Amino acid sequence: MHAQQKEQQVFHDVELSWEHERRKILVVDDEAMVRDVVVRMLDRLGFETFAAADAGAALDQLEREGCQLAGAFVDLVLPGVRGDHLTRAINSRCPNLPVVIMTGAELDTAGLRRSGLTVEAVLKKPFTFDELREALASAS
Repeated sequence: MHAQQKEQQVFHDVELSWEHERRKILVVDDEAMVRDVVVRMLDRLGFETFAAADAGAALDQLEREGCQLAGAFVDLVLPGVRGDHLTRAINSRCPNLPVVIMTGAELDTAGLRRSGLTVEAVLKKPFTFDELREALASAS
């Protein structure tokens, strides 16, 4: 399969796996630039996004949306309530909501799961559009 065909297939797979009424994604990162870039990437893939700079704003948005979100992208290092604590709260309130962790640290999904978190993927910052799409595909 040629590179362009492979890219089209990955894009198609992401579209199919997230093809339902829940096309809203919560993006939580305290760095405005990172948050804005992730929002633009997800917008490009056709998602409606809700951005939050901290855990409190994220939980408020989760309260408004209920568990109708398609997923959440959560920075691991947040001011106040850390990203792992926010992820636990998301896991508790919406156990079927896929969570993708964004971090600059060297972490893997298995390690986070061993710590009791339900995490679908880990994106190491900085990440590319293709890596974000792959995380979406693995979270479906």
